[in-house]
Amino acid sequence: VMGLISNGKINAVFTGVGYDVAEGVKIRGARWENNTKAGKPLHLAASDSIVLGEALSQAMDCTAEGEALSPWKKDHTPERPLKCAKARVQLSGTTDAGQLNALHANIVGAANAGFKELDQRFVAMPLEMAQMLVDTRRLTSYSVRLQKPEAVGAFIQELKSAATQAGLAFDVATWQEHRSGELYRRSMELLGLFRTFVTLVVIIVAGMSVFNTMVKSVSERIREIGTLRSLGFLRWHVVAIFTLEAFFLALVSSALGLILTLVLTFVCNHSGVMYKAG
Repeated sequence: VMGLISNGKINAVFTGVGYDVAEGVKIRGARWENNTKAGKPLHLAASDSIVLGEALSQAMDCTAEGEALSPWKKDHTPERPLKCAKARVQLSGTTDAGQLNALHANIVGAANAGFKELDQRFVAMPLEMAQMLVDTRRLTSYSVRLQKPEAVGAFIQELKSAATQAGLAFDVATWQEHRSGELYRRSMELLGLFRTFVTLVVIIVAGMSVFNTMVKSVSERIREIGTLRSLGFLRWHVVAIFTLEAFFLALVSSALGLILTLVLTFVCNHSGVMYKAG
C-alpha cells in the first residue's frame, strides 16, 4: 500500500506492507521475533499500531533512547523506548475503486527497512489495516515457511500442479527469486565475484610458493639424486620418489587444512557476528 502519513504537522509519502502479525512471528522464528530497533514490534502492540522505518520515524519527529538491541540476543529486555512528539498519525491513500480513504494509527516502533530509499518511506502494519485503507480483501502474496527447506523444489512443483488443477494462476518462487529478494541477489553476486577474485589470488600465491619450495627441495638434493643413480636407480625411479613425496605432503596438508577450515567455519557461523552491509 502507498499513500501519505501525517501527524498534523509533518506530512510524508509512505510505502507500506500489511501482513498477518501472529503468523509473521512464526515465519521469522524466535531469534527474529523482535524485529524493531526501538519501541514495540506489532505482535506486542494494539491492532491499530504501525512500525516505521528508522529514517521515516525521525522525519515524523520520533526519537529512540538507549542502544539498539541485537536480534541475536535472546533477551530483548529492557525495551528501547521510542518517543514521538505525536504518536497518533493519519494514513491516507487511494482505494481499489480510485476513491480517497484515510484512517488513524499509532506509531509504536521503528525498524531498519534494509536500505536508505525504502527506510525513508517504510511502514509496516497489520494486514487488516492495510486492506481497510485500500478497501479490499485481496492479497499480494502468501509466504510459506517449510519445515524441511531442502524440499523447496519439490514443494514448488507440487503446489504449481495443484493450483493448475484447481484453476488458480499461482506464481510460486523462493524468496531469493522473488522481487523482494533483489537486494539479496545483488549482494550475493557481488560477494561471489569478490570470493572468486580472492580465491584466484590465494591459488596463484600458494601455487607459486609450493612450486618454489619443490624446486628448492630438488636442487638441494642433487648429491642424493646422484647417489641413487650411481646405485642403479633409473631416471623414472627418482621422479617417482619426488612425486610420491609431493603426493603425501599434499595429502596430509590438505587433510589438516580441511579440518582447520571446518573448525573455523563452524566458529564463525556460530559466533553471532553481525555487520552493516551498507
